[in-house]
Amino acid sequence: MDSGRNGEIQLLPITIATQLPIGMWVTDLDLRFTKVVAGPEVDLLLSRSPAILTQNGRRGYDTRYPQHPDVAAHIRARAGETVTWQTGYGRSMKACVAPLQNFSGEITGVIGTLVDLTSLAEEERRRMGAEESLYALLESEENAIAMLDADDRVLYANRFYLDAANRTLAEVLGRKEPATMRPPSPSDENEGSDEVTVWDTPDGRRLRSRRLRISQSGLDVNFHISSNVSEVERIRRKLERSEEYYRNLLDGISQPVVIVDFERNVKDANEAFVQMVECPKGQLVGNSIVNIVVPSTRDAFNDLVNSVSDEGIRADKGRLLLQSNKRVILVDFSLCLLDDLNDHPVMIWTATGWGEPAVQLSSAVSVSRITDIDGKILELLAAGRSNSEMASELCLSRQGLDYRIKILRDKLQADSRGALVARAYTQGLFVPGEWPPRCHIRDNSSGNEAPD
Repeated sequence: MDSGRNGEIQLLPITIATQLPIGMWVTDLDLRFTKVVAGPEVDLLLSRSPAILTQNGRRGYDTRYPQHPDVAAHIRARAGETVTWQTGYGRSMKACVAPLQNFSGEITGVIGTLVDLTSLAEEERRRMGAEESLYALLESEENAIAMLDADDRVLYANRFYLDAANRTLAEVLGRKEPATMRPPSPSDENEGSDEVTVWDTPDGRRLRSRRLRISQSGLDVNFHISSNVSEVERIRRKLERSEEYYRNLLDGISQPVVIVDFERNVKDANEAFVQMVECPKGQLVGNSIVNIVVPSTRDAFNDLVNSVSDEGIRADKGRLLLQSNKRVILVDFSLCLLDDLNDHPVMIWTATGWGEPAVQLSSAVSVSRITDIDGKILELLAAGRSNSEMASELCLSRQGLDYRIKILRDKLQADSRGALVARAYTQGLFVPGEWPPRCHIRDNSSGNEAPD
């Protein structure tokens, strides 16, 4: 470096230098300071350097100690080199020295400058500590997480992310995510929205991803957060299949069935019930079943509901008048109490007989006269047994059996054996889906009649 026109070296003004962690100095060829401009901390560090010696009131570098890095750098600068090195406690300062030349190009000394990097190093340590804490936090998460820059390049990814992507950290750093696993980027309008993407890992797991954007001090960082929803998806598919099985089972029941909660609202109904009341299912489900109960039988309806709710009975039977497409039908119901999947009690109403009120009442009178032995005869007839087999099993004579069958035909208004079985089925005397046939009468009878 050349000295000024008047031979004076113009260094940084003291008022500026003292406010900054820097220092500047000039030495002569004996490496004694001729000018020093430095802030208090830098000046103190220079003074405490073991390479600096004070003689005759002047400070300078101790040339008797040439192996010291500070002295060695100045000796090399005096020889014509420009030298940069780390110095100070913990090598926290960066210094540079160069030869000082006059107008003739002769080296007249050394000029140097130094910057104290202590605060910068401390800031770097804090930054690295914060980064390590962030990475440790990401690694402790059981979700797959990647940190991305504004261009979707991966800055960091935890082990769950790398495992899901089947990649190493070196393979993903600085690269964009594959499009198949990239969640939607939140725009300024929908930042923080729940836009998600679902993608499958190479080993068949299903992950649900969303993106979180963090903007601070003009720096945008995106976090790709993925959670494993394989088990949720499996349960969801299983639930869908269960619902399908339930729907097929409910619609496969030939008798009308309606499911009602204790708020009197219809939860579900099968196709047979919809056809019986001649009302679209959409108008039934979610609405009160009281809407289709004829007002004159609402007290009976409430009594039935109260019997299973207040008295702890799990099943009961009753008869109600229902409004069906501008006509009234009389329905015999079997009512039972069950708990749904959420452990909430619901009532299952099953129609065991229905039709025009006059016909139903007439049938009911006939059915009420059916005895236990009549029920057994109906079961054997429905099973296709011959008269001799029936007489033997019932311990009846052939004449006694014929008489019983004739009386039974009169009760059910049937003109043949086949019609007798058909009438019994239509009037709900047989338990649906049972084989061999089983008669309700025998279930409810308190005893058997003595045979003839």
